[in-house]
Amino acid sequence: MFLKWIRASWRSTVLRLTLIYAILFNFSLLLVVGSTYLILESGLEQNHLQKIVHKLNKYEKVEYYGGREGLLKMIQYEHEDNQNQSFFVHLLSPAEQTLWVTIPDNWERLDLEQLVEDYRRSNSEWIMIDGSLTYPGESRIDELEITHQKLSNGDQLFVGRSNFEQEVLRVRFVEASQLIFLFASLLGIAGGYIFASKLLSPIKKLVRTVQSAQDGDFRSRVPTNKSSTELNELSILFNTLLDRIERLVEGMQQTLDNVAHDLRTPVSRIRTAIELTLRHPHGEAELKEALLQCAEDSEKLMDHLNVLMDVSEAQTGIMALHPTAISVEQLFREIVSLYEFVAAEKSVNLHFEVAPDLIIRADSQRIRQVLANLVDNAIKYTQPQGSVHLAAHPTSNAVKITVTDDGSGIAADDLPKIFDRLYRGSKSRSGKGLGLGLSLVKAIAHAHQGSIHVRSRLGQGSQFTLSLPKTTL
Repeated sequence: MFLKWIRASWRSTVLRLTLIYAILFNFSLLLVVGSTYLILESGLEQNHLQKIVHKLNKYEKVEYYGGREGLLKMIQYEHEDNQNQSFFVHLLSPAEQTLWVTIPDNWERLDLEQLVEDYRRSNSEWIMIDGSLTYPGESRIDELEITHQKLSNGDQLFVGRSNFEQEVLRVRFVEASQLIFLFASLLGIAGGYIFASKLLSPIKKLVRTVQSAQDGDFRSRVPTNKSSTELNELSILFNTLLDRIERLVEGMQQTLDNVAHDLRTPVSRIRTAIELTLRHPHGEAELKEALLQCAEDSEKLMDHLNVLMDVSEAQTGIMALHPTAISVEQLFREIVSLYEFVAAEKSVNLHFEVAPDLIIRADSQRIRQVLANLVDNAIKYTQPQGSVHLAAHPTSNAVKITVTDDGSGIAADDLPKIFDRLYRGSKSRSGKGLGLGLSLVKAIAHAHQGSIHVRSRLGQGSQFTLSLPKTTL
């Protein structure tokens, strides 16, 4: 059970980052403390030896100017004044008779004869620091470091010092370092946890948002801020992706609802025609007529489905566009050629106006769909002897294509809704169709990063303006 808990905890990225941070933090602290200890050790050792050498040099000068008597008075004065409490001082005559000896506490066992014998065995004089000898005690704190100097009158002077003071400083430093290291370790773990939690907080929010999306909630978003960190940019991109997914799902749902709503009538007509034909015997002519009716309704169903899919693709941002360079004049000629017979039947004058060198870059098939819908509507709602006019002109940042008619116009209440799918306007604008033409026009315009606008007054005609930005052409 405990092992399972450990394995489960180790899978936590926060825990692993916390441990890594704590290890690196403590290792860095250990390097700092170790370096400080080495510097302290070196400094204490040098200071220790410098004090010994300083004492030895002072005695040498006193002997040089005041002779043996002056040196003994100086040593005796310092002894009585407790200035030599931690120092070892041993003065020998040339005949190696002890003239003075001062031994630090706990060093009464020091063998002076052995000390002199050790000096005799040395191959060179004890000179300053390099000539010092260390005599071990019961512990390092009791060690005694001794230096020798031969005076001008032939006397031999041994000066040493106990390691007591520097060892006390070492012990205190080690004890303080241990407490600091323990506190810093806890601080490193706490800091690592806070650092890891803060670092992984956007990822946790991202995970929660993904879980919500898996549960079907596409409205939840990852909280973002104004920082330019990689995780914040990832959250922004993920929210953008969720926006597109949400639009796609909503578009699919609306498409299914619209299909169910709009196709019920033509499907019912096909079914009714089939049932009537089966119930009542008919001749070959009647059967052919029924089949033709079914075929016509089926074609309308397919057209309607294709338009629905086009609108959904455009609105969800997945419509595939194949932009090419298009001559607007040639485009207008093709549209006019396509609808000139329809316009002639209604006695509607259809004409265009455009500069011969005006070029746009767009999906030719989709732009033809847009203009075909707009021209078809304009002819449909224009009275005989009326006119439909196509025009195009460039602006500073766009190319604007207008389709203007002097027909029945659009009621003010209908204007904000005419681009909605399945919307059918007032009776003055009602006719055959399922209300998808203008919604497709708007969807294709937006797919080209453009826009479609309308100006109209009831009874005075309408003008639809398609704007295609030059930056996307």
